[in-house]
Amino acid sequence: MVDHTFIFTGAVRKIKQLVDESVLGDLYYYDSMRVNLGLFQSDVNVIWDLAPHDFAIMDYLVKEEPVALTANGKAHVNGLEDTAYVTVHFNSNLIAHFNVNWLSPVKVRTTLIGGEKKMAVWNDLEADEKIKVYDRGIEVKNKEGMYKMLVNYRSGDMWSPKLNSLRP
Repeated sequence: MVDHTFIFTGAVRKIKQLVDESVLGDLYYYDSMRVNLGLFQSDVNVIWDLAPHDFAIMDYLVKEEPVALTANGKAHVNGLEDTAYVTVHFNSNLIAHFNVNWLSPVKVRTTLIGGEKKMAVWNDLEADEKIKVYDRGIEVKNKEGMYKMLVNYRSGDMWSPKLNSLRP
């Protein structure tokens, strides 16, 4: 039950529904940013402190198992990594990227999930409209040769689904 706090929030449950009902389509990318200034730990680095939240959420939302992971970090203050970037690779076209940082001048808790049909943005710091779904993307009309590829950009509506506000 790692990180059950986030998995049972209305926002994560709604994103799970969007993914399961294929509202976003096949997933292309999953970008997460969890940064803020401080709470330096003396026994763990920023990956062990912040990233498990995002890993648990991604594991809950994405049906596919990762096939590879790369992590890069730097220690600037106390000998433990305080900024780090983690990339998770899948067999499908999905790639996930996590930015965790204790040295950011601002607090950010944002996840972007891009799919073939729609894209979702979850800002956990928003009081209202924590999730926004964008009907934006591209449509490839012709894939014959790199210079002959025709791409149309789609810019549709943005909507913010109502969330269940119950928290554990």
